[in-house]
Amino acid sequence: MSDFEKPSRKAFDANRTQHAQLAFDVAQLFVARFGKDEVSGYVPTMREPSGVSTGGGRQALQHIVLESKTPGESAVTVGQVNLVAHAGKLRTHDCLRQLHVQRFGQKTFALDAAAYQVFFDQAHRFLLKYSLAMVIEATPSDAGPSAESRRVGTPAPTAKSSPFALVGIALLVILAAGFAILKLTHKL
Repeated sequence: MSDFEKPSRKAFDANRTQHAQLAFDVAQLFVARFGKDEVSGYVPTMREPSGVSTGGGRQALQHIVLESKTPGESAVTVGQVNLVAHAGKLRTHDCLRQLHVQRFGQKTFALDAAAYQVFFDQAHRFLLKYSLAMVIEATPSDAGPSAESRRVGTPAPTAKSSPFALVGIALLVILAAGFAILKLTHKL
């Protein structure tokens, strides 16, 4: 069975922390939305949290990758999200091409610009629905800050967020889950 045919894991795990469950849920939604798409022989996915806890949000970073359908080919990391920090990043095709040249030299870069742009635009809209402050990385970040990189969306909260804000977010997540459960039970 290939990675793309694996049955999905249990949606709710009582052992997961709130941040880990939220990250898992968003990754599942991302895969449901984009997992059947193909971008130049790659399938978009979002990495799930590696465990049942994100360490209070310190390990909440999730990568967005294009998994190659060709065995032995590397995945292409096209972005990342941190739902705890309300921040995300997507890389442009040009940024990915530059990173490919840095890593592989003159090896052919197989990602079609037009196909990637369609995915990029759809993924950007998807991520903005989660009120993430999105950064568009137009040049590789190790080259230093770029005037081409720009922040789009709502500003991310600072590290000095009020505990009341976190409690408010937790209550909203609990209410949303409760409404979803009520909606499901009334459909049955």
